[in-house]
Amino acid sequence: MTLIPADDTAPKHLVLVPVAMWGHIRPLLHLVVNLLTLHPNLHATFLLTPSIAPRLEKDLEHLTSHLGQQSVVDISTGSKPIAERLQTFTCAHEGTEPSKEFTPDVMKKEGVDFANVLPGIISGLYDGKHNIGGTLNKFEGLPPTLFLFDMFQTLIPDLMVNTLGPLNIPVPPLVMFCPSSPAHVWHSFSPEERGGTFGRMLRLAEEDIAKGVDSIEAFERYGFKGTGQVAALPGLPVKYDYEWWPHGDTVVLGGQVLAATLPAYRAFLHKNTVGITMAFTGELEPEAVAALESELGKTIFTVGPQFPEEMWEEDFSVKADSDDDRRVVAFLDHMQEKHGSRSVCYISFGSLFFPLLRPELIRYILQTLQESGIPFVFAYASGVAPVPPELIEEFVGLEDACLVKFAPQWAVLKHAATGFFIVSSWVCIPVIC
Repeated sequence: MTLIPADDTAPKHLVLVPVAMWGHIRPLLHLVVNLLTLHPNLHATFLLTPSIAPRLEKDLEHLTSHLGQQSVVDISTGSKPIAERLQTFTCAHEGTEPSKEFTPDVMKKEGVDFANVLPGIISGLYDGKHNIGGTLNKFEGLPPTLFLFDMFQTLIPDLMVNTLGPLNIPVPPLVMFCPSSPAHVWHSFSPEERGGTFGRMLRLAEEDIAKGVDSIEAFERYGFKGTGQVAALPGLPVKYDYEWWPHGDTVVLGGQVLAATLPAYRAFLHKNTVGITMAFTGELEPEAVAALESELGKTIFTVGPQFPEEMWEEDFSVKADSDDDRRVVAFLDHMQEKHGSRSVCYISFGSLFFPLLRPELIRYILQTLQESGIPFVFAYASGVAPVPPELIEEFVGLEDACLVKFAPQWAVLKHAATGFFIVSSWVCIPVIC
């Protein structure tokens, strides 16, 4: 089963709705670039919030620029180059400026604004408008044929029904994107009696809210808390439920974040959500794939680790666009001269998975590297789970330490000075285990 059938040569319009979490955005971004490369009649539209638009647009520009004006596929088929089959819309009220820090409050504000503006943009895409909210629609006359939405953009299924229904337009296939494994998806979305977690947490929180408990307090009370019960996931060893959530004792997920993410359960089960795409190799967890398809009735697309062709071919260069980029590259060059090749450790965590409850774990790692004479780059971008300032201050100014919010990740991984890395997951970095 494929997202875009290879034998269907009719023009297609894929609309993507990512969430402001880089561990979710990057594999989705790479998947789209690969799909555009493989399918010369495919067009793609990204619907973005202000906080992620500038950086994602910069990444898109770089990922498509290596193809030049036309790729080999474009030339051989006579189709338009990738850059002309790609567009972005920033979904916000006019005059909205992107926030410098992505905090839970910003996440909530952008989510409300996004939900208010999105129906007009979607209607414009279907109406074939030339100008939608001040942005040129490059695909005028080509309505969307498929929506691929992040698992935490939970409003999409109902919003599509409510927007297109009054226009007498059928809802196109909706496919959820999840940068996780099939077993993790089963653990999240399977029925409560089969060990599913999202449905149980959502039910308990809503029962308390109905009794008058504050909604934020209710979600914080039940969000990702283990019960001590045994949980069996398809194809994996039996464990206690809290063992499937190892971050639980170190990560703070506030009520606002949980209230925004747990409804993913209903978005997944929605009748118009026909499938789920995972940045994972399905052959590694065939039992979970089979269980999802047979028991939940969704088509499963396991698309494997997604990286552009140039990355696999080690032909990836990164422009040092920011002061942090230039500082990181200069640091790696200096470490190469001082310590030699494969001497630097790269450390980066996700948007949520920083151990706020036990920041000393990060201190232990950084101190151990320092005491061992191992230089390191530490990227600490998240505003949802920010690193304590005093922890950063301990290592600022050390010759063999470079601490930045955003690091040019591929430049770091490709650099001869980099020897190993510590990260929260595999979705942004190709890991062969």
